[in-house]
Amino acid sequence: MFEHYPWTRHVIPEEGYGERLLALQELCPAHAHRHGFVAVTGNLDGVIALLPPDAPDPDVTAVEQIVALHGDRIGRLETSDLRNVTLYERHGFSVTGRRDHPDGPPVWATELHPRAH
Repeated sequence: MFEHYPWTRHVIPEEGYGERLLALQELCPAHAHRHGFVAVTGNLDGVIALLPPDAPDPDVTAVEQIVALHGDRIGRLETSDLRNVTLYERHGFSVTGRRDHPDGPPVWATELHPRAH
């Protein structure tokens, strides 16, 4: 999953890409599973991992692994798929910025705003 996704191609180094991607796909949803919610489609072609605002940060070891797996591309995290931006906006996020990269896809930064009840 996400093997050809522009965002993962942009934020994960090409060297060892498949192994790095798999390791990240094991680390991040595991944290969300412990502290939030993870859902997978029946045919395994879609996953959503959600964390509440008060979820703890991943432990130090997990953060070190995430940083190492992203290598020198660690600063490139957000989303590069406009469909995700629309989804995030429907769930209380707003776009805080967009960066166009000469060597990669556009990247949107988002931030969650609590909804008034």
